[in-house]
Amino acid sequence: MQVLRISYYDYRYLLLSLSVLVLSSLSANGQATNWELQIDKEGIKIFSRWKEKTGDHKVREIKATFTVAAQPEKLIAILKDADKASDWMVGAKTSAMLAVHSPKSWYAYTEFDLPWPLQNQDLVALYKIEPVGSQSTRVNINAHPDYRPEYDKIERMQHFEASWTFELLGEGKTRVSYSAFTYRKPSAPRWISDPVVQNSLWKTMSGFREVAED
Repeated sequence: MQVLRISYYDYRYLLLSLSVLVLSSLSANGQATNWELQIDKEGIKIFSRWKEKTGDHKVREIKATFTVAAQPEKLIAILKDADKASDWMVGAKTSAMLAVHSPKSWYAYTEFDLPWPLQNQDLVALYKIEPVGSQSTRVNINAHPDYRPEYDKIERMQHFEASWTFELLGEGKTRVSYSAFTYRKPSAPRWISDPVVQNSLWKTMSGFREVAED
């Protein structure tokens, strides 16, 4: 039986680059699938599904859900504090606020650390807050790669879509739902990359919850 060997650099690449939710993309037939539970640990659930892009092309979408003992206002404040995002986001080397357009719209920058000889990746994204019903608020995140010039030896992410939804439950608790996907093609087979992506997202959500409840 042939054994697939993964080098230290390959493993680190998967762990760090996929932690920013660089999800799988491929051609497939049929409609978008239902969410499938992948991880259920310590109150945090991780799901994944195929999401249709155009025609027969689909991308892998991932979602996390959990409850946190904090108000939505505090959770939004954590997202706005872009300079400290690297404190809870797995694989983030640096993060910074770029510009604030309004109390409900801002640009942020994140650089993700990859091991030599690979180039680091970065993301320039626009964050927008919108109400969703009377008890929920959503923060939409979209990549804007041309908003800032690219840096030498850092690969700019060209596409990324994500959203945070905060639903007020009462008694000081909020239900959090986070989902994300990208059109970037995977660097490894799904059976290798999917568990790494899912575990990295779980760690990021756990870090976010810890900061929120501090």
